[in-house]
Amino acid sequence: MSPKSLSTTFRSPYQTLLRTIQELMESPGMEKKDILLLGASGFTGRLILKYLTSHPTRTQSNVAFTLGLAGRSADKLRRVAAEVGANNIPIHELDIQSEQQVRMLFTAYRVVITSVGPFWHYGKVVAKVCAELGVHYVDITGEPHFIRYLVEQYDFLATKTGSILIPASGFDSVPSDLSAFYGVSALRRVYGSDVQAGKSTSAFAVRGQSISGGTAATMLDIFGGGIPAWVRRRLRDPWLLSPMIGTVPSPKFVYHLPCTSILGFFYPMSPVNGAVVRRTWGLYELNARDSAATTPEMPYGSRFEYEEFLECGNYLVAILGSFAIGLFFGLMAISSAFRWFVQHFLLYKPGSGPDERKFGEGWLRLTNVTSSDEEKPRAVKSVIRGKGEPGYFLTSVMVGEIALALLPPNRERLTALAKKGGVLTPASALGQELVERLKRTGRFEFNEEQVYDELESRKDR
Repeated sequence: MSPKSLSTTFRSPYQTLLRTIQELMESPGMEKKDILLLGASGFTGRLILKYLTSHPTRTQSNVAFTLGLAGRSADKLRRVAAEVGANNIPIHELDIQSEQQVRMLFTAYRVVITSVGPFWHYGKVVAKVCAELGVHYVDITGEPHFIRYLVEQYDFLATKTGSILIPASGFDSVPSDLSAFYGVSALRRVYGSDVQAGKSTSAFAVRGQSISGGTAATMLDIFGGGIPAWVRRRLRDPWLLSPMIGTVPSPKFVYHLPCTSILGFFYPMSPVNGAVVRRTWGLYELNARDSAATTPEMPYGSRFEYEEFLECGNYLVAILGSFAIGLFFGLMAISSAFRWFVQHFLLYKPGSGPDERKFGEGWLRLTNVTSSDEEKPRAVKSVIRGKGEPGYFLTSVMVGEIALALLPPNRERLTALAKKGGVLTPASALGQELVERLKRTGRFEFNEEQVYDELESRKDR
């Protein structure tokens, strides 16, 4: 896959559109609001709204931000806003499939967050208008086929309008993306900035995670024929999102985290998360090769590899876990009766989700070992810890902080890639800034715990 294949040709009609948009934005009296949230009446959207309305910067005059809500039912949005104590937030009734309505509303905002999925069906118009207007876009998709669509359709356009589009900004796939980014950064802090990263492996340990109705709808949409067959076939490509091609470790029944005793089994979201991490790698690598001037961001390494798995206690559990996951998704793919059973008896309905009262009992631990690309590799183990239910509560924290980072007071701290615009990833757009923002929430910890001067030896920091 060449970099050129991931961009569309910039056609002359877009040039006229850009001139019109620029004239509109420069019109006297045009004052933009900050963040527009779509889907606040849904389970995850409500959590994002709750996080943003209680954010400490809302009361700080120098960094205070404005927030608006939009959706199909203004009455539902008013009820949700009242529940979270946000009665003074502007509410807009909006059909997100109507390009005319979306365009009229989005001209008034700087950043749009959307939690309305499946994104293959409900995200295209939103992303299109953001790219055309130079509005920044953030979503919580776990659909790599949708991200590929954004890259093909709007990446080049967004670099011309200055729009930054960051899909997969929640539990899918911020922890994975940051584990690789932080692992490479830790390796260089210990062994020097010129060290090239080789293999990076992350082990997930989670507590309290479950699947909301929205996530369930997306999964059923993929397996139930909601997307074309040719799109489903593309999902087999591990380089679906990357502008460059490298190497990918083969799937295993039992995974092992190098230099540790940690074992695990196949993680169902690893194809999605891995594709996002590989896009980050490819963007940094391509930027370094194409840039005429040096940038603060360095590529991971030309032979960088990434894999991840779910942590467990022993080999037997690992083998059984991989087998069970393979069987479940195999049945989801071939049996409509099994999908019906899963939909009606195992999953939440759209708009619903796990019990919020138990969110405080959940947590995330992501242990990463990244080694150098050398004849005798050296390695660093780093750990990311999240406090709270990972899939939805921590998603609201991650997506909220990413959206806030895109506002004007924070733009100078973004990466060189973000300043160019385009369809990016959390780590390629924000880099270390996202690490620092998540630390400041008090919900995340990032630590380097051990270094290994040789892969078989161990030394505490």
